[in-house]
Parts: sequence; structure tokens; C-alpha cells
Amino acid sequence: MSDFLKKGYILNLELRRKYLNDGTEIKKIIRELVDDKTFEDTKIPFAAITADLVKGEKLVINRGKLFDALLASASISGMFPPVILDKKILVDGGIVDVVPIEAAQSLGANFVIAVSVSQTIKKRDEFNNAVEILFRSDSITSSELRKLQLSFADVVITPKVGRFHWSDFSKPEQCIREGEIAAQNTILELKKKLKKVKPSWWKRLFY
Repeated sequence: MSDFLKKGYILNLELRRKYLNDGTEIKKIIRELVDDKTFEDTKIPFAAITADLVKGEKLVINRGKLFDALLASASISGMFPPVILDKKILVDGGIVDVVPIEAAQSLGANFVIAVSVSQTIKKRDEFNNAVEILFRSDSITSSELRKLQLSFADVVITPKVGRFHWSDFSKPEQCIREGEIAAQNTILELKKKLKKVKPSWWKRLFY
């Protein structure tokens, strides 16, 4: 998006629109994944995190159609159209809850493993225009919010994927491998801390 802004495409044309992509493809993908299934069909408790633009607050969805909830949770602000659900205007919940640890705990989790896949903020000395300053400010806000939320996790796994932009899907194998390496490096810490945890719903799935 930053590249688009630099080239002037959005400033000259796209800012007149409410979103850049109509979301047709992402709807097809989500439909193929969950079809008409509901939250009640999930074996592991699940919730989708969204942000309500009307009230300006986080909304955790854990009932109804999975398709509606996943679409709302994937509707990146400005990129895809917001989802209208129960008279609410919903977008991706990342703007209010970057790492939804509180939501996991509300579902009954008494041990939370968080995975941080965000890009690190690199030092920068010069800014050429207001747009760059705006994006920089937003990045700093998100980073600080992420640090705060990660502090409440029992274990944090941090794959070295900061060099990949969130919108780059061209190197899935590398991202998966980095995730495997990071998880393996955390195994000892994970096992040590899990020994102190009381049995919960997740243990019944594996034992």
C-alpha cells in the first residue's frame, strides 16, 4: 500500500473509493474452506476477532456462521470492503487486538501460546512526506500494542519471518520452515511450563 501511495495511484484515484479490492476472491477461498459450517461445528473452541467501526471497539464473534465471521476478520481496513453483520460495520480486528490472548482465555484457555509474525520496526532518520510519517506512526502504535499483548502470553514463539511482508504469499515453504524452527527452539520451555498447568479441555483432545 505504501508503494501505491508513493506512485500517486491512491492519492489521485483510490482515495475516492472506500476500498481497493472488492473481496471476491477472498470470499471464494473462505467459502471453500468452511462452506456453511457454524462455530458449533468446530472441535476446538474458536473465535474471530473483528473491529466495529460504528462503536469503535473490538468485537469477538464466537457464534453463527463461520463464513461471516472469518470474512469480517479478514477485511483489512481500506483494502477490502467492511462486512455488515447485525447492523454492525466490521473490519479486521488487528487494529484493536493484534494478538488476541484475552479472547483465547475467554474461551477457556488457561495456557496461551502466542506466535508473533510481525515485521520489526527498523531505525529510520528521514521522512519525505506526510504519508510516510502517517504510516510510521501507525506502525509504532501497532508495535507497542503488540508488545503489551504478548506480555500476557505464557509462551511466545517468534519465527524469523520479518523479512516477508504480510501480503507476500510467494514463499510459503520458507515461512513454514521458519515456523517449524522457531517452534522446535521453544519446545523445552513449553514442556517445562506445561507441567505446571492444570488439565484443561485441550488435554482431552490428545490424551
